[in-house]
Amino acid sequence: MSVERMHRSVALLMFPLLLAVLDPLGARLAGQTAHCDADLNPATTNPLGYRLRGDRCEGVYIQDVAATALKLVSFTESYEGFDPALDRPLLVEWAPPSAPVHIRAQSLRSRLYYRMDSDRPAGSASFTWPPDVLGTLRLGKTELGVLAWTTRRIGSMDRTVFEPLRLRQRNAATPGPYRLVVVPGVQLEEIFISIAPLTPNGEPGPYAIDKQPAALGYYPAGRAAAIAVQVPSTAGVYRMDLGATLTQGGTSALTAYFSRP
Repeated sequence: MSVERMHRSVALLMFPLLLAVLDPLGARLAGQTAHCDADLNPATTNPLGYRLRGDRCEGVYIQDVAATALKLVSFTESYEGFDPALDRPLLVEWAPPSAPVHIRAQSLRSRLYYRMDSDRPAGSASFTWPPDVLGTLRLGKTELGVLAWTTRRIGSMDRTVFEPLRLRQRNAATPGPYRLVVVPGVQLEEIFISIAPLTPNGEPGPYAIDKQPAALGYYPAGRAAAIAVQVPSTAGVYRMDLGATLTQGGTSALTAYFSRP
């Protein structure tokens, strides 16, 4: 190899490192793409703004998303009441699937736009969540929805499948009915739930629960509604249909898929 070609090769190898030194902001922003939702508008002047914090993106942001008639915000198997001011992390656990898992937490408190996002690798089964931001915002169980989902091939289609979570800070997890939390964007009269197992070809089988009313009595816009759902007796992936009748007339529907490990 000629001296000129050797110098050119060394220059090409050193270019990415030199670019990172000359443009540290660009390199830092590239690193922040992991975990973070690029569609959020973070509160950049706020020290608690949504940004990369180790193995998660967490903080407050500027609300710029229109409300939907029915939004799924939490799906858990057990959820211990925790003290956000306690200097002890939350342990988030799930049955390990064979695909990566995305965890999302969001504020249910009116006019507090907070979120946490973290991508966990395939085969993982837990996430240790430092409580520093939650403690500063004083966000506890009743004001915090938590979801986890993965992508699974079912039949001929890839489906987003929610994984039931277990959250605890001090005590061992105590499994119970699934706790489903939805937030209406408009006032509702009633919410109805239907659940059916998916067959291997991806079609729903016979409905184990069919249009069962949540019967919570009052569903104002923006207020979270927590619904207990009986855990299916058989492992598999299930289809869940949520239907709602609107106070001002009309209906709305939401379909989601979840795993029963």
